[in-house]
Amino acid sequence: MNISYEGETKMSFTFNCTNCGQKFEAEDDWQGQEMECPVCNAKLIVPLKVATAEKNSKSIPLSVVVLSCVVCLLMGALCVLIFPKKLDGQVIAGENLSLNEVPVEQVSSQKLKAGHEQQQQTHFERMKKRTREAWQALQDADAKVSKQANIEKWSEVCRQYAYAYASIDLEDVDPALVKHIKDCVEVNQAGASLNQAIENDMITFQKEAATTAELSGLLGGLLAYAATEDQDASQQGGAIAQTLAGAAMQDDVKNRLKAKWNGPCEKYQAIFKDICDRDKTLADELTKKYGVQFIDAF
Repeated sequence: MNISYEGETKMSFTFNCTNCGQKFEAEDDWQGQEMECPVCNAKLIVPLKVATAEKNSKSIPLSVVVLSCVVCLLMGALCVLIFPKKLDGQVIAGENLSLNEVPVEQVSSQKLKAGHEQQQQTHFERMKKRTREAWQALQDADAKVSKQANIEKWSEVCRQYAYAYASIDLEDVDPALVKHIKDCVEVNQAGASLNQAIENDMITFQKEAATTAELSGLLGGLLAYAATEDQDASQQGGAIAQTLAGAAMQDDVKNRLKAKWNGPCEKYQAIFKDICDRDKTLADELTKKYGVQFIDAF
């Protein structure tokens, strides 16, 4: 039972956090109010106290209640006689303290606030540590893939980047960095699909070009043989015709690829540039927020 210093007695009761089971003690006035558990940060509604005290009080005889009141009055009078307010002309410590200035509810609220602030600071330090680790992992992944990348096949390079970024542990990491890393994964997955489609078309177009060049070589050889009736001249003429046709077809392959994929490639490059620019901006933001240096990961 807690004492209210405004002349009335306030009952207290206990309840547990519905999320982590932490036990709390609260006054009746807290019933139905919202609070935050200082242990697990869960949002709680202080439950209504089970009204068992009232039922039990009905079974107490009236004579006992009256006798208890009389005893309390006598004890109060006895305390006044034994402990006067003045002692040898000096004020007893605490006499001038107005207890109403610090009600029980306010003390409880202060404790909860202090616990919540400590919990927030602990969470901040944890997020700071995990964010630095994730940023370092991002830098390491970029450096590792860049060193091992086979630039002749960009679809595979993009897949390696996406896999490396997706492997970074994002638990308790700053939400801004979490989003940035996930965006990096998505961009590289899109890059892998785009480059794979271009590579497939290149293979198809080159096969067509090789077939055309080979046919041109055969035709050139036949024409040379028909003109000279010389086998050596026929072979030489066919080789020249195939070489010239092959060069022309390679230019045709490049033109066809450019015509089909130039637009999608420009859009992808713009998105990729935005990711790189965001990386630099985010490094500055995290440096200001956590007070430690974050260097551009890319």
